[in-house]
Amino acid sequence: MARTTPTIYQVARRAGVSIATVSRVQAGHRAVTPATRARVRQVIDELDYRPSRSARALAGQAHDATGIVFPDLSGPYYSEVILGYEERASEAGQSVFILGTHGRG
Repeated sequence: MARTTPTIYQVARRAGVSIATVSRVQAGHRAVTPATRARVRQVIDELDYRPSRSARALAGQAHDATGIVFPDLSGPYYSEVILGYEERASEAGQSVFILGTHGRG
């Protein structure tokens, strides 16, 4: 059975707080009591919760992305380059846009 990625809603429900409070704890806001902060962090650790980069980008109306253009997307060479590029971009917290021109420019 595949493991599902925990959501902010699951963290909030289990910790007995709102999603806004979970978000505040993640952002380090001081408007959360130490007891609540500790409870939310414990649930985050238990569930191994990681915030969605794309959701955070949309909420902040900012998006850290990078792109790459290839003449062709088929073949083992391009597949390896794309996989490596995506891996490094992900480590840097960036989304990747990939475009294949297919010989059109």
